[in-house]
Amino acid sequence: MPTTIISDTVPAPYFNLTEREVKHCLPELESYLAGFKAAFGRREQFEKFGVYMKGLLSDLSRKTIEGIALAFEENVRDLQHF
Repeated sequence: MPTTIISDTVPAPYFNLTEREVKHCLPELESYLAGFKAAFGRREQFEKFGVYMKGLLSDLSRKTIEGIALAFEENVRDLQHF
């Protein structure tokens, strides 16, 4: 069993997708997210989940709840309570 812990991280791969190509993937993302709908008790929670996931997949430099809410013109508190 190895005794050394390697702390170097693997860099994220570089993608050069165009905006058109990304927009083409949105229906598939919506379909994927729909599979999680039953996990949420209210429609608003599911909607905020969609905003949060889009924020994580975006090119935002700050992928915090506050950063995502501000970028997508959402109420920060509402997204925090999600």
